[in-house]
Amino acid sequence: MNGTQANSNAYTVQTVKAAPPFDTSQDADIILRTCDGQSFFVSKVILSLSSSVFRDMFSVPQPTSSITQQSQSQPLPVIEISDHSFPLDCLLRLCYPVADPALFLAQDLDICYRMAHKYEMSHCKDIIEQKLHSFPLYSHELPSYFAVACRWELERAAQSLSSWMVPYRKYDAPGAKEAIPHPPWDFDEPHIGVKTLYREVMRDIPAGAFQRLLHFLRRTAISGWIDDQPAMVSDAHRQLRAPESLVSLSFRAPARKGAPDLVLRTFDDVQFPAHSRIISSASTLLDLAFVRSPNGISTAKPPVVDVAIDSTSLAPLLHICYYISSEGSDSHYLPPSLSGLSLRQAERVYLQAVRHKVVRGREFMVARLKVDLFIHPLRVFLIAARLGLGEVASEAAVQVVHTNSAQTYDRELEDTEARHYFALLEFQERYLQTIVDLVHLEAEKRHLDGAALVKTAQARWSEVCERMAGSAAGEVAQGPDAALEYVLSLAEPATKEKKSKKSSKVIAARRETKKTVRPTRKSSRTVMPPPGKASLALAKVDSSFYSAFGDQLIASPSDQLLTRIMQDHHRPQALYLCTFVAVV
Repeated sequence: MNGTQANSNAYTVQTVKAAPPFDTSQDADIILRTCDGQSFFVSKVILSLSSSVFRDMFSVPQPTSSITQQSQSQPLPVIEISDHSFPLDCLLRLCYPVADPALFLAQDLDICYRMAHKYEMSHCKDIIEQKLHSFPLYSHELPSYFAVACRWELERAAQSLSSWMVPYRKYDAPGAKEAIPHPPWDFDEPHIGVKTLYREVMRDIPAGAFQRLLHFLRRTAISGWIDDQPAMVSDAHRQLRAPESLVSLSFRAPARKGAPDLVLRTFDDVQFPAHSRIISSASTLLDLAFVRSPNGISTAKPPVVDVAIDSTSLAPLLHICYYISSEGSDSHYLPPSLSGLSLRQAERVYLQAVRHKVVRGREFMVARLKVDLFIHPLRVFLIAARLGLGEVASEAAVQVVHTNSAQTYDRELEDTEARHYFALLEFQERYLQTIVDLVHLEAEKRHLDGAALVKTAQARWSEVCERMAGSAAGEVAQGPDAALEYVLSLAEPATKEKKSKKSSKVIAARRETKKTVRPTRKSSRTVMPPPGKASLALAKVDSSFYSAFGDQLIASPSDQLLTRIMQDHHRPQALYLCTFVAVV
């Protein structure tokens, strides 16, 4: 019988033999059975030479499976693995002296490299990396191959793939013009290039790699040649980034709360006296993070409770817990004692707050992000988006457009998935297109050349953004309506010769319009009129931001994010935190 009966009440798991040459017990001394029921007859020697994981696995005595116990026709031991048969078959063919598997699709290369990485099969990883270079030069799937290279931090493959995505170089390849009737990147309309390059397979690669690809293609297409290529994968940029120093806050339980009845001790051996009533009412810190001492419950007075958190995170959490319990506290404001935390450290604290269900932990992170909303809008957007804080991400996205900073580099791009950055670029394109439509509409009403105005606005876009965001000195009218009026005013010199044909009423009305948007020198702040067409139209774009791109932006902290954030400073904590996602 070609199956395994677990018990009389359980279903029968059907097993089948793998394709040749892994379908016979000749020269095989073990069976690998995949999760989809295929049995591979393989040699321990070949697997041990190809994989250090299998070598260590074979050094441990393995229990035989029920199929071995039931039938003597298959006396070989069976090892159940959680992987599918397709990647296992491909990797075995790379290890055995047989023809290499036909791997052409990016998704096939990705899942095979994933399994090779899991079992530490360096030889297979090298072959798969080489296959990334052997695609057709005019393939439409170049961005997908690039995503595989970035996901697994294959720098050489990423640079090679990005160079072949340059439009003119692809068109020089034989047969490329027939294969690609339209160029993949339209530099007159950059947002078209973004949409063309982005693939769903790119959604989880670092946003920094996606931004560098966009900048590289634009720069090389404009210059006409490929100059020095930047390092594409994010790992190289993370290594260049100096570790951010963490603020060690002091904490002393308020005397008005009475004498502390316990002491919280972090794994870096810092002790914080606290009140169990306050900690228990504001979090589950004592429930989830309680660790008994090696000799049992501590007999000290007050008792010492070990928690698997470092002091740079526990002290801020205690400040949040006690701030909640204090009278007159406002959840919309950042506790004064936490104002010195950097955004990266605040994010670490927030992840611990999620882990231990700290009351108002979300409000703490929102308040901290809003402190830097107008200082570093792109950074605030990236952190808020990857943490799933939609309200803050939406506000930050507007500020990113107003400050024209979407194309600037920020270190948080390396730890944010590309899907969030792509959603930001999409939002920027919709936002700007709304402004362009308004310019055309108003230009038509005022008998101006709308197309010429749009080109002029694009050439002086930084000045338009200055009107939307407002200048530091407050001497520039602020807001979308002011930006629209500024764009329309750019056409005034071209219409001076027609002033004689205009009536005095039209001229007077135009002057009154300018007065509403031009600040006087006597006033430091400009009083703007009620929201006009630009403000109302862009408000609709703002409100539809998450309804249109919610799937890309709303996310919960992932284990990959936690590992990257925590490993720079305290690796034991990173390993500890990677298990909490399933609990949340």
